[in-house]
Amino acid sequence: NQLRGEGREIARGGNTFTGTYGDGKQLGGQATLVYSDGTRYEGAISGGQQTGEGVLVYADGTRYEGGFQNGNFHGSGILTYANGVKLEATFENGAATGRTVTTYPDGTRVESE
Repeated sequence: NQLRGEGREIARGGNTFTGTYGDGKQLGGQATLVYSDGTRYEGAISGGQQTGEGVLVYADGTRYEGGFQNGNFHGSGILTYANGVKLEATFENGAATGRTVTTYPDGTRVESE
């Protein structure tokens, strides 16, 4: 039996995938991934990886909303740390590049290139 259509898979390690299957494999499109440590991703996937627009919330409350490519932050995004510091940037392979805007909980904004 091969999975087809919408479904939910709970892997041996406790990670959960909810999305679309075809020929027994996870397909691209919108999905929800919940990892065993409590981290949660909702958004686009391709080839079983976060690719496209999505929201990733870590177990500690740190949140990233924006683009992904092959599971890394990629493109425009906002990373809000659990301590309230917010980083707006363009990301490439998981790292902020170019112009960034950091906003601190007290409202202080720092722009850098």
